Amino acid sequence: MAQIQRKCKLCRRVFYVERWKLKQSKCIFCSHKCSNTYNLYKRPQTFKKGQKAWNKGIKMLQMSEWNAYQWKGDDVGYFTLHKWVARHKGKPDTCLHCERTNLSGRSIHWANRSGQYRRDLGDWIRLCVWCHGKFDGTFIKKGQHLSPDTEFKRGVL
Repeated sequence: MAQIQRKCKLCRRVFYVERWKLKQSKCIFCSHKCSNTYNLYKRPQTFKKGQKAWNKGIKMLQMSEWNAYQWKGDDVGYFTLHKWVARHKGKPDTCLHCERTNLSGRSIHWANRSGQYRRDLGDWIRLCVWCHGKFDGTFIKKGQHLSPDTEFKRGVL
């Protein structure tokens, strides 16, 4: 293939480029390092000093929650609903039932009280993994069932 000689716009080093690459890009830098350096420090700025940004202080209402084009309302999926609850209720570090503290990450969960998974912030409680498992009935031995007098009943906490 025919190579064309070029000169780097930043370091002025001579380098060679395949002819077909010129159709895809300008090929004005010899390396990614020169390109990044130029873009960070040498590129002329398109705004003037003291100029206020066009979006300064403006909230993007057209993209927030129910105004977003993919907003599903109550038809949201399991994972997305948990992320929504965490965004609105925060990430506390204390279990509501056993009151263990300093919990974070996977050791504390948002648990749904009613089991209906709606966008109702009052329907969610923060439980540690053990209490969440007992609350949902997943830590019960095979063949056993929750008795009516069990302290963990859906909707009781």
